[in-house]
Amino acid sequence: MPNDKDISTLFDLSQIEFQAYIMECARCVVCLIFEEVMRDELSALLQAQPYERSPKRRGQRNGSYKRDWITSFGVLANVKVPRDRAGLYQTRLFDRYQRRQSQVDQAIRDMFIKGLSTTAVGQSTQHLLGAEPSPSTVSRIFHSLEEECNAWRQRPLEKRYRYIFLDGVYFTVGYDNQYEKVPLLAALGVKMNGEREVLGFAPGDKESRAAWDSFVDDL
Repeated sequence: MPNDKDISTLFDLSQIEFQAYIMECARCVVCLIFEEVMRDELSALLQAQPYERSPKRRGQRNGSYKRDWITSFGVLANVKVPRDRAGLYQTRLFDRYQRRQSQVDQAIRDMFIKGLSTTAVGQSTQHLLGAEPSPSTVSRIFHSLEEECNAWRQRPLEKRYRYIFLDGVYFTVGYDNQYEKVPLLAALGVKMNGEREVLGFAPGDKESRAAWDSFVDDL
């Protein structure tokens, strides 16, 4: 058995790893939203959805290319940027993101702290499009994120773990220039071979017995 110092060190490392993991999850969310917004931009330029037959169509899609973008959540690698055959499409998304970064970032943070919602998706999408998104756009992004989230939550876990740490990991979140620390309930496991794994996390208004019971039951 490891001594107390080993356990403490392992726990500290796991906290750091968990926060890094959350940031990676956030980057995946931002990437998905960026790609969907650009697809909507191109649809607006072409006056037609993918595969739609329309007399108003102004051109054709021509696949995509990949580029990296720097955001407050870190570097987004290999973001798919759509193209049209005439080469007329130039995204304005990144310029809008730079101008409205705080609003977009806050909406995305709300998804992790308060849970996924169409409201947060609509807010972030509106800032990036520069106009109110259509209900179909919000719905498409919401369901894409929901599917990714459910696939991760419902994945099979190991039957046995050497250790499981349960803790509330606090993040500072600002609302109208008022900042407070809010918790994410987190489970961090150490497999029998020593590998660490984030078993699950969930937003929690407070670290109550009922909140922990619900979280552990879900695992």
